[in-house]
Amino acid sequence: MRYTITTLIMLIFAAASFAGAEAEDMTLEVTPGKYEIKKETSTNLKPEPMTRTEETCITESKFDPQAALPDRENCSVSNMKKKGNNVTFDIDCKGGTQMLPMRGTAEYGTTQTTLSWKLNMKGMMEDQEVTVNSKGSGKRIGDCD
Repeated sequence: MRYTITTLIMLIFAAASFAGAEAEDMTLEVTPGKYEIKKETSTNLKPEPMTRTEETCITESKFDPQAALPDRENCSVSNMKKKGNNVTFDIDCKGGTQMLPMRGTAEYGTTQTTLSWKLNMKGMMEDQEVTVNSKGSGKRIGDCD
């Protein structure tokens, strides 16, 4: 069961995707196009990090970091700050059927043709602290197909 929950946690955070902007003042500029995205997620319950590289088409010129939350219904954002091309905030996820209750921090950044992020989360499972760290980067590799 611990392995299943750990796998689900890692997949949830690794699967955070980019979507259109909602809060104009906290969005980040990015050039639309095809991006190569490299993701790495690790947890203290599994020694080897899970890595994945994929290509995705970003169609919007503005990126809303809140839209990339793994579970927008059960996760809330506070202390959101924007400085230049970086946005930081705290995350509080109350948990659900496929996610532990967790708290942590996030940082997202972009340039015109790159993006990056870091998520650091902590929670408890069966009286043991669980940490999940996810980071990633992307670079524009051309136009969308």
